[in-house]
Amino acid sequence: MQPFKTYLLPLFVALAACGDPPEPATPEKPLRVLSAEALAERQRIAKKALAKPGTVKASLATIAEVNSALDLPAGVVASAALTSPNPQASMVAPSYGNITPRKGSSLFIMSTGNINVANLPEPGTDYPPEGVEGDKVLYRVTLNVPASSNRVTFDFRFLSAESPEYVGTQYNDTFTARVIDGLGTRTVADSSVNSAQFFDVSSTRAAGTGYDTLFSDDPSGVDFFPATYPPEIMLFPDAGITDFRTVNFEVLRGGQVTIEFEISDLGDGVLDSAVVIDNITFSSMEVVNPNPTLIHSYTGAVVTDVTQLSAPSSAAIPPVQGVAADGVTQVLVRAKMPSAGSMTFSLSGTSPANGGLGAVGTSTRAASVTVPTVPVGGVHYAFALYTSPPDFNSGGFENATSRPVTLSGLFTPASGASYTSTVELSIVRPPLVLVHDLWSSCSAWQGTDGIAASTLFQTTCADYSSTNSASLTLEANELAVPNAIYSALTKMRQGQNAVTQVDVVAHGAGGLLTRKYVDSANYRSVATFKEGDINRLISLNTPHEGTRMATELVRMRDDLKANLPATWDVVRDAIAIPHKIVLDAPGGAAIDDLKVGSALINDIRQTDVPTHFITGQGAQPLPRTPTLGLLPDGIKVLYQQTETHHPFSRGLPTMDRQKLILGPNSTLFCNDPHDIFAGTAEQLGGTAAGSQAISSFNVVGTLRNTEHFKVQINAAHRDRILQLLNSPVSGPSFVASIPRPSTVPPVNSCAGFTALPTPQRAREAVATAATGTVVITSPQPGTAVSPGGTVTVSVAGAGGFQPETVLIVSEGAASILESGPFTTPFQVPAQALGALEIVAFGIDSQGRMVRSATIPLTVSSSAQLSSIQILNGDAALRGPGAKLKLVANGKYTDGVVRDISSPSRGTLYSVSNTGIATITADGTLTGVSKGMATVMIRNGTVLTSITVTVGDESSASCIPIRLGEYNLFVLEDYQQGNEVQGKLAAGRNISLQNFSVGEKLPANDLANTLVAGGSLSLANGYVWGEARYGGKLIQEPNVYYPRGNVARATPINFTNQGNALKALSAELGALPSNGTVTRESWGGVTLTGTDKKVNVFELKASYFTGATLLSINAPANSLAVINVRGTSATFINFGHAFSGGIDEHGVLFNLPDATSLTASDYGFYGTVLAPNANVNFSGGSWVGGIYARSLKGNAVGQLSRLRDTDICN
Repeated sequence: MQPFKTYLLPLFVALAACGDPPEPATPEKPLRVLSAEALAERQRIAKKALAKPGTVKASLATIAEVNSALDLPAGVVASAALTSPNPQASMVAPSYGNITPRKGSSLFIMSTGNINVANLPEPGTDYPPEGVEGDKVLYRVTLNVPASSNRVTFDFRFLSAESPEYVGTQYNDTFTARVIDGLGTRTVADSSVNSAQFFDVSSTRAAGTGYDTLFSDDPSGVDFFPATYPPEIMLFPDAGITDFRTVNFEVLRGGQVTIEFEISDLGDGVLDSAVVIDNITFSSMEVVNPNPTLIHSYTGAVVTDVTQLSAPSSAAIPPVQGVAADGVTQVLVRAKMPSAGSMTFSLSGTSPANGGLGAVGTSTRAASVTVPTVPVGGVHYAFALYTSPPDFNSGGFENATSRPVTLSGLFTPASGASYTSTVELSIVRPPLVLVHDLWSSCSAWQGTDGIAASTLFQTTCADYSSTNSASLTLEANELAVPNAIYSALTKMRQGQNAVTQVDVVAHGAGGLLTRKYVDSANYRSVATFKEGDINRLISLNTPHEGTRMATELVRMRDDLKANLPATWDVVRDAIAIPHKIVLDAPGGAAIDDLKVGSALINDIRQTDVPTHFITGQGAQPLPRTPTLGLLPDGIKVLYQQTETHHPFSRGLPTMDRQKLILGPNSTLFCNDPHDIFAGTAEQLGGTAAGSQAISSFNVVGTLRNTEHFKVQINAAHRDRILQLLNSPVSGPSFVASIPRPSTVPPVNSCAGFTALPTPQRAREAVATAATGTVVITSPQPGTAVSPGGTVTVSVAGAGGFQPETVLIVSEGAASILESGPFTTPFQVPAQALGALEIVAFGIDSQGRMVRSATIPLTVSSSAQLSSIQILNGDAALRGPGAKLKLVANGKYTDGVVRDISSPSRGTLYSVSNTGIATITADGTLTGVSKGMATVMIRNGTVLTSITVTVGDESSASCIPIRLGEYNLFVLEDYQQGNEVQGKLAAGRNISLQNFSVGEKLPANDLANTLVAGGSLSLANGYVWGEARYGGKLIQEPNVYYPRGNVARATPINFTNQGNALKALSAELGALPSNGTVTRESWGGVTLTGTDKKVNVFELKASYFTGATLLSINAPANSLAVINVRGTSATFINFGHAFSGGIDEHGVLFNLPDATSLTASDYGFYGTVLAPNANVNFSGGSWVGGIYARSLKGNAVGQLSRLRDTDICN
């Protein structure tokens, strides 16, 4: 069955829902003409096969209940009437399936058919008289508008069974909202299956409404539901839905307004539609999300242009009903006023506990702010920014998911009476992102004692289970954390919540993946206000400095591969079968990255994210054998194999081999505290012991969930994580940053493996090849077993082989028998169904290892699949080309949840619209174009569905270079300056004499022309735009502002900009060079690149000492990244030459290591990025930009912007 066609959506919602004034509707296109056959079929069903309504029953909604559901306070309703052909067509309910109220405890539903009865929306219910006349519901309410309000908002969701087959036809059920008052009669909402915001229905968006059951093999035409389809047939959505839409329209203060909500059938009475309405609110203020449309592309601050700030709300500038408590999120609060005056915006409670308010263009936040109104197109507006609180739990909200805050606006006109208006917001918790360990998966977080089971959070798991043995630098692994964060943020925003950051709990190697993401240039993007998108990090047993266990696993692997390759082949199988552990993954293994001092760990920079460290300790005194028993079966095998085959212990007696890793006499850990996998010191991240930012837990010999690989489902750990998520992020429970691992001294008191045996001795230990083998004598091939049950397995030596230890393994289970007789009740994995293979490995007294033949078993059970759940629910892909491997978990009637993602388990996947996304047979989604579609997952007769949202961002991992905004940008002081033709900003003090700033800027580019975070000292000069300072203004009379002004404000967060510049410089410095560098004896330095987009050059700073000419040969419109190495660099009196088409717009000098840069009598042609360098520059100029720590000197800055470039892998 091919996916059905989805017709182009010809109409947009006509909408004051999209702000005031409403955006014009897209002109209607001619209706799509149905075939005569389709028309006849529809008419036949309308006349003969349609279920008629039953006996009239009591009304499901009274007027008083409707008004209460719409959240209308007493005294506001002047009159109201509900006109419905049947009482079953309108209802007040606490929810409509999984659609819950936006406000209050109930919502109002209207339908063209029966609601919540056996009559499903398709074919639907036709109320008499036959046809469309009876299928109309009208609610008309007249409201008294408060004198302080000039706006009304309400929320709605529209569902229809007319989709997809009747999109664009005359059969188009419609929900309409009309407003009647002194401003006239106008339509403020008009939603149908033709609306741009309408998408295919899914279980996650409409469960329990009846529309979620409308899936058929061919949605064209009218189907009869409920229906039964063969298991091998894929089903497609036969209905559609919108998310909640907010309608916002203007009304007259103090007058009356009538609103008519109407839903009706068009064409005929076949197929039903419904609308959910909630949350009618009065206000004169509007809260919208400025991110990203109203965010400055370089500074990451909200723009100050009032024309942009007053733009109508829309999908690009969406209305906001909630804000996440991340301390970073900003929303725009705006009010349309009747005249000039001032507005005092205030918040309920205190600041910052309930957030903060400030004027646009400033970073100061307080409990209130007063701003003047500004004229925009003849209308007066007042604007302010509200920043969310840094912590959700301000006291007493430990068990809440949201809490309220009220924003009020006191308008004081230039003449006349003042008045106050209010708007309510919900403060919600940031999304929670969980990151699993290596050799693990998101299922490791599942369990009643784990944080994933908490209902307080919207939780997303960063899944890299299919590559969990591969290098952490593998693209799929590197993208796991940012993609999970993107998905979590997208889904929260779809609920009309403004959110910027997530909380992260990262286990083991997941903490390293998170830190690597923070290092990326993309992390502090403008979409995060240059703050990054992680609010706090809870590090759970992460080996920040690497783990000595990984070091020795790599040593064992490398030694076996080099000296005993045949043995390595057997060992590799033994550790791969039960837990899918791969120590030699193609392209590099994760275990290499976890070595102490690995390249990956040494490259991690300081992590400026508030962090708490949960660590494990106390395993060092525990005896080896019971401690080994705490580990998951596959990890047990790994440890046992390491004891046997590590070059230090190979060939030793069993008792000596068993001292390698565990026990009080461990060679690896000796008396150093550890959690069985990582040393405790390695988990501290360089934080001093005793810090309140460390929580230590002991490994308990009787509790399996206390060792490294299971702590994520330990109740005590969960409770501590909950406490931390309810604690102040700036409090003592969190350190502000984690130091660079390479700067943290290693802690290892063990003698370790300083006296390793020679390779010759290691080979001699097993010099004699093993003869014989081991055989599984019981059970017999094909034996039937039960999931979770046991089967007796017996293993014996054969052909002269005498095993001392036997491993019995299957996928998901293992038993280790360290003495005979080798018979044991082997536990069948509870998740197993169908075929299961077991195999035995024998190890003799010399450590030689053999493998048995495989024995197939049949796992049979009467358990039936009852439901399917998709990990993380709805999916979000960044853009075309982005991929996501779905994980499908099936719940069976025996209570066991099994991974049924593989098509071998009978699971089928499909997508409703392949123009939006595609999916492979194994469940890998790929974005195609921006939009929303439904993903169907079917196994047997069980079907579920999710919604996938595809954005329009690049799916590639890119380094964005945006250094064209400023002619000079320094993080500290700028002294002795005179002429800078473009914009100039310094994080501390600026001193200018006989100067000019911004003269070559376009006349309309005035914002932040001159910005000093500290004091601004000016004498005799011109500022060609707006000047802002955060400290003092020291200004002589002969300073002029021909097209701007000067005011105290701090529009730039220099700390965030500095972090972003340092990250960018480091990432550029890590790029591999692809250009050639030649240093001539006469002093010429020649750079040659042939790539049409990016050429990277690597050269020492000493190359420029005594240089006479710098020549760059590269294609036109390409970017030359010149990575200059060294802590200091000097550029004195030499020239530049360009060839091949490149010019200064495409040259970037990057000095990631430099702390000092000296230039004199020299001209930089290009942009300089040296965020750690103090620059002394006199007697010359730069034609481009300089981004540095500080600058002192009289060099002139000439405006020549660096071209924006994305460097993608």
